[in-house]
Amino acid sequence: MLLVRPFWWLRLNGGLAYNVAGFGYRGGITLSPADWAVSPTLNIDAGQYLSGDLNKFVTVNDSNPAFVGAVRTLLSKTTYKFATAQVGLEFGSQRRFVFYVRGGLTYFESSLSGAEITAVAQSKNPDPNNTYNFRGDTKFSGILPCASLGFNLFVY
Repeated sequence: MLLVRPFWWLRLNGGLAYNVAGFGYRGGITLSPADWAVSPTLNIDAGQYLSGDLNKFVTVNDSNPAFVGAVRTLLSKTTYKFATAQVGLEFGSQRRFVFYVRGGLTYFESSLSGAEITAVAQSKNPDPNNTYNFRGDTKFSGILPCASLGFNLFVY
């Protein structure tokens, strides 16, 4: 990530992100209204993760190999967007090195392919009288608590 301080109380950041399932990009803003040894902060970040693979975190146990294959295909292309708001404390010099602790909420939004959901449903119940056809993507979203722990090393 690249962090820029146009003013002593304002930081802008952006760069690549990684969440073990895949890569993405993110950007954000930090407001630090005090230049103390322990300073309060407000952070707002947003970004998107691109085509991650969740199969390494999920185990599908089923005797139907078609169902297992359809679920694995569905989980292999996971993407999502997010926005996070956090308040926290920074410990250290605002000019050199700070350690931070933050907590707040994150909003996420993702979608699943209608064709892949149809394949999962049909593989679980292959009866020809039951036809499943999910025509569009299924979108879902949520709000979850989040926390951050880390440090910033300021070069200038």
